[in-house]
Formats: sequence, structure tokens, C-alpha cells
Amino acid sequence: MASDDRCARVVIAGAGPAALMLLERITANHAAASPGRRLRIDLVDPHEPGGGRIWRRDQSPLLKLNTLVGDNTIFTDDSCVIGGPIAPGLALVDWLGEIVAGRIARPDWWDDALECEARGVTQDSFPTRRLNNAYLSWAYGEVLRRAAPTVSIAWHQDRVAEVDAPSSEEPGTVILQSGKRLEADVVVYAIGHNGSAPSPESAGLAEFAATHGLGYLGPTFTAEADLGWVHPGQDVIVRGMGLAAIDLVVLLTEGRGGRYVADGDGLRYLPSGEEPVLHLGSRRGVPYRSKITSRLAGDPTALEFLGDAFHERIARTERPIDFDRDVWPLFVAEIIAGHFRELFTAHPERVRGSWTDFLALLRGVLEAPDGFRSDAYRDLVAAHVASPDRFDFAAFDRPLEGTGATGSAADDDEALQSRVRDHIRVDLDLRTKQHNSQTQGMFFAALFGFLSINEVPKDRWTARSRTLAIPRAFKAFFSYLASGPPGHRL
Repeated sequence: MASDDRCARVVIAGAGPAALMLLERITANHAAASPGRRLRIDLVDPHEPGGGRIWRRDQSPLLKLNTLVGDNTIFTDDSCVIGGPIAPGLALVDWLGEIVAGRIARPDWWDDALECEARGVTQDSFPTRRLNNAYLSWAYGEVLRRAAPTVSIAWHQDRVAEVDAPSSEEPGTVILQSGKRLEADVVVYAIGHNGSAPSPESAGLAEFAATHGLGYLGPTFTAEADLGWVHPGQDVIVRGMGLAAIDLVVLLTEGRGGRYVADGDGLRYLPSGEEPVLHLGSRRGVPYRSKITSRLAGDPTALEFLGDAFHERIARTERPIDFDRDVWPLFVAEIIAGHFRELFTAHPERVRGSWTDFLALLRGVLEAPDGFRSDAYRDLVAAHVASPDRFDFAAFDRPLEGTGATGSAADDDEALQSRVRDHIRVDLDLRTKQHNSQTQGMFFAALFGFLSINEVPKDRWTARSRTLAIPRAFKAFFSYLASGPPGHRL
């Protein structure tokens, strides 16, 4: 690290939101603790600071954030429990108010579509990525404005090619693709969403497509995909039903001139004739669950199975921790408890008994062998909760299993389409209506549990847990539960 008599140097690889929030914290702490100390910060990113690659402004206005306007901010406030100074700033919703009022200048690339959006959104809207870019670009300028005069910040429109890491005695060197060399006392990797080399499976599919005269688009950022070769009426297999699939559907329907019109209580799609025929599929056979827009109305979220006692047991256990055996049942139990906590404390008219009494019984059932799969669990829930509000985790995880609609034969096809449509309708009702806020209780329990599991030291897990169970199966399930598209997309 640099001594006090010379400039300290920090190089951040990346200039998107993660780098921006880090930059805000560095400059805020510097201003509070050592404003006289000289500090140099270099940001390296081929894309402009603020939005970075993912939230850049040159993408379709049909593509949106997966975050509500009211939940989006770069700055700290009094609700933050964090080391360092609290330095409040405008959240996205407040910035929009200032923009509309004319108290903050619109960027020079602002257009009529953004103006219409800015005047129409509420804190419960999902903003476009372009609007988010405008906010992040402003926030970057605001962070620069707040920095002490002894801080210099530079953006390099470049890529990091090589890093000679710094040590406690000597600074390091960051070499850029252009050949430029940056001295660094600290190097931070804030690369966010990153691309990867094609997997062997993807390479094999590409080779098969080339051999047979077919088109193949491997895993990529949908906003960057070249879809010009997808012709009207062409049959297209879409592998997966996550966020990228939803974006693809939007770009190949509305993005090609299709539109929705009011039709009774719903909407009807009017095709432009430029659309392909999309065949979507996934292992579950349904899209990710939609974003939840209800609010918690009952008791605050509290970890019942993955809290302090869980970490104390981990610390006492000498053998490696197996995720599937030791932790997954606790995570499922946490989700179930979150659902029922909100149901009992926010909607007591729909249950029998108190949350305290029910939790004691629920804990005993979920900690027993078979847990949520047992007859004891089903009997307990049936005795206290009316049928519409009971929670079947197995059906939640795999909603098509046991329905008879698997699509395995031609005569099952329409049954499958109907089952998926019904599933989406139910999911939207559960996740967008305030009377179903127990779904939000489940989400927060899952989120808190996810964060708690991430606190387990990496070296405590078995090799299989580290390489397969957690990064693949567990995080894929969490995305299905918590990282689906806005409800109106489904």
C-alpha cells in the first residue's frame, strides 16, 4: 500500500453499477477519514461508466430491469447498516421526480420515449434499461462531484489484459489491451455479468447446426444477439425459460412490430407477420416465477433454521458440510416458515391459531425425517390452514409433475399448453396481489437464507457442494424462485 507521502492508486476492472457503488464508498470514506490524502482511481471498461455493458443505453427500449423503480439506488441512507459514513443521494424514483420537474438536466441523448416513460412510471414500475442507464450515468457524475479535490478519477475505454498483482511492499501493474500500463496499490475486479467461452455441449450443437444447414445461437446476452437470420414463420427451438428466453420472445414479437391491445379484462396480441414460431422448453417446463410486487404486512422476516444457531453448528462440525444433506432441507424449511409467518401474522382470518404456536409445531415436523414430504407436515398444515393457502414445496418446485401433462405424446400437447397457461395465471395472482403477500414472505425468507448460506466459509463445503450443488442446482432454483421476469412480461 502506498505510504502517506505519495498518491495511493486503485484500479477497478469494470465501470458498471458494482464499480460505481464501490467508487461511491471509496470516495465517501476518503472524504470522511483522510480528505488530504492524494488518491488516484482508474476505471477500466470498454463501456461508459455507470451502466457498463449490461445497462448501456444503445439497446432496445423493450428491454427492462428486473428491479422496481422504488428499489433502485446507488447511494446509502439511514436504513443502511454499514461501515463508513452514510452519504444520502437521490434514488432512481427521486431522480425521476427531479428530472420531470426540470431541476436536473436531461442527458443530451434523451428522447421522447424516455420522456414518456419518466412521466408515467411509479415506484412500483419496472423501468427500461435505457432509463436505468440515464440514472446510473448521472450517479457517476454525482460521485465524481462529491469526491474530495485530492481524488482524481479516470475512465479508460479499454480492457484489462494482464495484472501483476501488488504486494504489501510493492505496487502492482495493470496492463491494458492498448498496451497502457497502470500502477496499482489495489486492484479490484468488478466485472459483473461476464461472458464465457462456449461449453463443449454448446460447441457440439454449433457444429451439428453447421453440418445440417441450421442456425444456432449459443448462450449470450440477448440484447447483443444478432437475430436477423431468424426469418418470419421459421421454427425456432428456445432452450430454457429464464430471463434470456423472455427477452428473446419480446424482441422477436413486439420487437418486430407486434403489439398488444385491450381485449375485455386482458390483452390480445396482434402479430405483425414478421415473427418466427417459437418452441420454448426447459427441465421444469415452466418459466421462472414472476417478480413479486406485494409488500410484507406481517411480522418481519427472521431466520428460523439458518440463523446464528446454524452457523454455530457449522463451526463445531469437523467433517465437510454436504449441501444436499446438511443445508438444503433447512433452506426449504426456511421458505416454508416464511410463507406461513406472513400468512399467520398478516392474514390471521385465514388460519387457525397463532403463529407462535404453529411455528413450534412446524419446527418439530420440518426437523424430523422426511420433513415437508411427510404425512405429519400435510396433517399439520391441513389442521391450521385452508386449502388455497397451503404450501406444497414439491409442487412449487416442479409444477408439472403428477399432472399428466408432460408433452410426451402428441395427444398430450394441448393439455400441456393449457397446464402451463393455468400455472402462469395462478403464479401471477400469487405474486402480484397484496392479499397473497405470503408469497413475499416466502421470498424474503429465501433471500435471507441464501445470504446466510453464502456466509459459510468456502473451505467448509465438500468438493461436490462447491462445484455442483451450490453453483448449479441451488442457484438455479433460487433464480427460478426469485429472479423471474416482471409479471406483465409473463
